[in-house]
Amino acid sequence: MPGQATVVEPRIWKRFLVRNAVIYACTNICFNSMIPYFSFEQPAAVHLFKGAYSIARFLLPLAFIIPLLTTIDTCNKMRALFQKRATCFSFPEGFRYNRFLLKQSLLNGSLTFGLTFVVMTALLLAMPEGYTYNGLGASILMGIYAGALALYFMMRAINGFLKIK
Repeated sequence: MPGQATVVEPRIWKRFLVRNAVIYACTNICFNSMIPYFSFEQPAAVHLFKGAYSIARFLLPLAFIIPLLTTIDTCNKMRALFQKRATCFSFPEGFRYNRFLLKQSLLNGSLTFGLTFVVMTALLLAMPEGYTYNGLGASILMGIYAGALALYFMMRAINGFLKIK
């Protein structure tokens, strides 16, 4: 119904936000820290781009997939929540939800991938030739980065979804 506000009870809305934030942050921090660390051949010396087990092997796919999947999952959960709990919820006439979802998720994933690649390339050029990173520190930073990406793109997806009119 145009002109009417979509309302979800504050208690349900808060539970939705907190539950998803905890799930996204915890799983991404844990898995994206442990998997790279246990996969590094020599955790004491890890290269940024060189070798089969480099930081880029884990960080670049992470930078594309997490925003993509977080956007898709959050928007689908929001749609289900609003269809089930909200009063006066409907998409505008002619709105193509799947197109909106694909566009937002691919844009988020591509921009994050590109930005991450640029920062990694700048690090490569700034460091001396043959410089290696500590695998434990790199793994922890990757986990924190993954958790931050998940939380940021969860909130970005929520804001994008709420702007649909």
